Amino acid sequence: MPCLSEVDRHRALGLLQAGLPISEVSLRMNVNRTTIFRLRQRLHETNTTRGRNNQRIRANTIRRRLSTCGRRARRPYIGPILTQRHRHQRTLKAPEHEAWDRIQWRSVVFSDKFRFSIDHADGRVRIWRRSGERYQADCVREHGSSNGSRPSSNNSSGGVEAVVLIAVAIIIVAVVVVVVVVVVVVVVVVVVVVVVVVVVVEVVIVVLKVVVVVLVVVVVGLVIEVVVVAVVVVVVVVVVVVVVVVVVLVVVVVVVVGLVIEVVVVVVLVVIVVVVVVVVVVVVVVVVVVVVVIVVLDSSISGKAVGALFLTPRTLKKSV
Repeated sequence: MPCLSEVDRHRALGLLQAGLPISEVSLRMNVNRTTIFRLRQRLHETNTTRGRNNQRIRANTIRRRLSTCGRRARRPYIGPILTQRHRHQRTLKAPEHEAWDRIQWRSVVFSDKFRFSIDHADGRVRIWRRSGERYQADCVREHGSSNGSRPSSNNSSGGVEAVVLIAVAIIIVAVVVVVVVVVVVVVVVVVVVVVVVVVVVEVVIVVLKVVVVVLVVVVVGLVIEVVVVAVVVVVVVVVVVVVVVVVVLVVVVVVVVGLVIEVVVVVVLVVIVVVVVVVVVVVVVVVVVVVVVIVVLDSSISGKAVGALFLTPRTLKKSV
């Protein structure tokens, strides 16, 4: 889709506001109907006709625009760029060599036919130009230099080649020296960096070892303290439990012994009471038996005695 300029966008919007349909506007503007439709839609949605920033343009769009301008893709003419001054000088110099034979021309080296590629690609390159613009300066792919001077001979070309070779050799030596220096510097820097990294790593390892040892000592100390505290707590708990058990046992024994003593005392008292009662009963029985026996054996005597007891003095006198 072609990118409309600001003037074309305003012109298209003016035609749309005048009541022309999208198809008519696209025909007059020589653009696609979709372009006009999107332009109107953008105006309604964003109230602006400004296009997107940094919009990418496809290669086909560029080819179509160049074709519209009458330009076609053709291979460029390979040779030196000739300005009007160069053409004028060559026109003036041409009569001097017009009568040269083949032997004279054999000793000439044409610089525009010397093939080497240093500063550009050696593949096929196409340019977009109109018909008849083959030798225009903008359509020529330059690979040498030409200032309109007369061609050089083998001797001059040999000297130039020697100078060029010497210059190339000097440049190569300088480049090699620079590369060697750069490599040495890089190696030294790398070695220094490696040494520094190794030293830093060793220091970090030593610090980590010290930290680990300190942490181990601290942790072991804490563990020992915790174990000691735990042992002390266990011992205290055991002692307390033992004391409590002993106290409970003592209390139980005391209570049981007290109860046993009380029971024994009660039993003894009961036995004593029973014995006393039995003794009393036996004594009473014995006394009763004795009394009965005495009463039975001495009934007569007792009767007499009783009767005597009830005699009056007068009776006693009569009996006497």
